[in-house]
This record gives sequence, C-alpha cells and structure tokens, in this order.
Amino acid sequence: MIGIMDNDPTDFEPTPVIDDQPPHSNIATPSTHHKTKLFVSLSVIALLVLAGGAAAYWFTNHRGAAAQTGLATPPSASSSSDQPTVPSGTQAPGTPTRYVSNGKDLNLSFSYPTSWTVTPPSNNNPNDQTITVTSPAVSMPSTNGQSVNGKVVVSIRPGGTTLDELASNHATAGQASAQIGYDKPTPAQHQYPYLTYLHLAGGANPNSTFEEVIITGGSSFAKDQVILAADLSLLDPIVSARFYTCSNQTCATTNSAALSITNSTWLNTDVCTQTLALFQSLEIN
Repeated sequence: MIGIMDNDPTDFEPTPVIDDQPPHSNIATPSTHHKTKLFVSLSVIALLVLAGGAAAYWFTNHRGAAAQTGLATPPSASSSSDQPTVPSGTQAPGTPTRYVSNGKDLNLSFSYPTSWTVTPPSNNNPNDQTITVTSPAVSMPSTNGQSVNGKVVVSIRPGGTTLDELASNHATAGQASAQIGYDKPTPAQHQYPYLTYLHLAGGANPNSTFEEVIITGGSSFAKDQVILAADLSLLDPIVSARFYTCSNQTCATTNSAALSITNSTWLNTDVCTQTLALFQSLEIN
C-alpha cells in the first residue's frame, strides 16, 4: 500500500542559520580593558616623572642663580665729589677745601688742596674779584730735565677780562688741545671742555712746551696754531693756570719768570695733577 505524503507547508520546519561571526559589541573584552588601564597608568606615571624633573631643574638653577647673586661683590661706593681725581701714581696730599664764590659773574665753587692759598676768601667775593689760587713752591722738572723750584698760579677771571698774556699776538698752542671732564657739571658748563696749552713766546717749539693752560670750552686749537685774545673773548669765566720758577722759597709771582713745562710734567707731577683736579671740580652756576 502506497502511503500518501503530507505536503502541508505549515508542517515545514526551517533549518536554523548559524552565523559564525559574533555579533558586534562596544563592550571591551577583559583583556582589552586591562591593557587600556595599564596604558593610562603608565602615561600618568610618565607625566609625573617629567613634571618632577622639570621642578627639580627649575629649583636647582634658581637656587644656583641666587647663590651667585649673593656672592657677587657689591659696587664700591663712589668717591666724594670733593675729592680731586688725579692720574694713577699720584696723590693730592691732605683733604681738599671747598671754595665758594658768591659774585654775580663768578658764581661758582671748586676744591683745592689745603696747602695752597686763595684770595679773596671763600664766600667773600660779591664784586667778582679775580680768584687767585697759588701752590706752595715745589720741585718741578724743567725742559732740560733738571729740577727747579716752581709753583702754579690758578686764575679765575670774570668774562670780558683782558688777557694780557696774549697781548703780543705771538702765543701759539704748544700742543693740540685736549678734552677734560668736569666731576659734576652744571647746566651752564660744557661737560667735556677743551684744555688748551699756551706757548706764550710763540715761534718754533720742537719740544711742545707751554707756560700756561686755559679752559677754552668748545674751542680747540691745533699744535703751533696762533691764539689771539679775540679767539677767547667769549670765555666766561676765564679759568687758567700759569707756571713760574722761584728764586727763593717766598716765590713772589711779581719777581718770578715763566716756567716752560712739557706734557710729561703736566701729567706726572703732583702739583700739576692737583691743578687738573681743581679744574675738574669746578661747578659754575
């Protein structure tokens, strides 16, 4: 007997489909999660090490800089404005005295060695009398190398005073003018005026000698250039120093002859460096 097949489709059971790929999931596996935590931990540790190193470097360097600052030698205190400045190897003996002139034209002050004499007295020149500052008689080298007794006479004259030493019109510059510097210049002064070296006799001067130095402000002169009184007519005040020989210890200026000196004597003799210091200490109002 032939059996009859049941072809009812509702009785068909489909074969399940097996997907061999696991479903996608955002949840990390235990292994991946462990690696992530390890990486983060190592990164934090590295950052902490770097930060610590930077802090140590900063502290060490700043500590070293502070130590260097603490060991630095402080700047020496500036010398008193009243103390003359003299070239190395020479000293102005004694404490200098400050002179004050209270005239209308000669309204000024300066320092000079205590062993020098000055007229008129300090704070007693209302009529603008010429100020004369005279050194004691000292040994000075002459142009032939021998020592002679000599002295320096500084004159501070009001502007417009006749320069008798230039009346012959023969005076020349013994050497080229050179600049000096005032210690504490006022607004009325050239800070670096020229100092001019007068060879009063004029003529040939192979040894570049001179008998007077004068502050010529902004005017300079070449060696052997003729210097006339008219060239210096605008000086106010007129500040100069002349050199004299002395026949005796009294060494009166009226009986003294002019003394010619060289640049070496000017730069290296105490009485001359004291003269330069007096010039530099001038404060003109």
